[in-house]
Amino acid sequence: MDTKIDHRIRVGAHRRHEMQVRLLFSGLVLASKKSIHEIDVEDVIEQADVSRGTFYKYFPSVRALFRELSLQLAEEIAIDYDLIALQMPDPLWRLSCITRGVMRLTVDIPLIGKLAIQNEWPSDNFELSILSGLAKDLELCIESNKVDKASLSIGMGLIGGSIRSGIFHMLKNAPCTGYEDMVMYHILIGLGVAKETAEIVSKLPIPQPPPFPQDGVLAKIEELVNLPKNE
Repeated sequence: MDTKIDHRIRVGAHRRHEMQVRLLFSGLVLASKKSIHEIDVEDVIEQADVSRGTFYKYFPSVRALFRELSLQLAEEIAIDYDLIALQMPDPLWRLSCITRGVMRLTVDIPLIGKLAIQNEWPSDNFELSILSGLAKDLELCIESNKVDKASLSIGMGLIGGSIRSGIFHMLKNAPCTGYEDMVMYHILIGLGVAKETAEIVSKLPIPQPPPFPQDGVLAKIEELVNLPKNE
């Protein structure tokens, strides 16, 4: 391929990605201020400072924008926690640390937490990458008798519902340090883990996540709230 044509294609793709992230981030900011069910296209284009036509080039509706925002955030968060998972060979350990890490992240970054409790995220939608990883670990725990042989869907429902409830409580009482450990303890008990084991596993140290991706929604959040870099 001609190098000039290839360069134009790459530049065009980068610009489209940047605009999509800009629109997604605008939706995230708006969701921290009002109900996502009250947000309309005019709100988004005003926040993003773009035209109505630009919005519709990327999303058919505000509802579609928030669906894509959930998927995008889950993907970016999963990148960090997939790397953390490599440090933890035991699936029950991974289940505990990643569940608690996600809860703490959403409270430390309320923009994400406020969206999560409005958009029913995490849900039982396994399209969300972070949930896909948790589901695999729960399945491994079931197969190795680390938890009761309950159905995967029931177990994930317990985890997802407990995370949402925990996020809601922690946002109201932020920083609510250690609450995620208590939530995890009861999740483990609900999954049939012995109390002694649940007590230990729910308090295992959570490894420090790597730096956020630098070209996505999390990077925009980092710029907005001036978060310290994860180094």
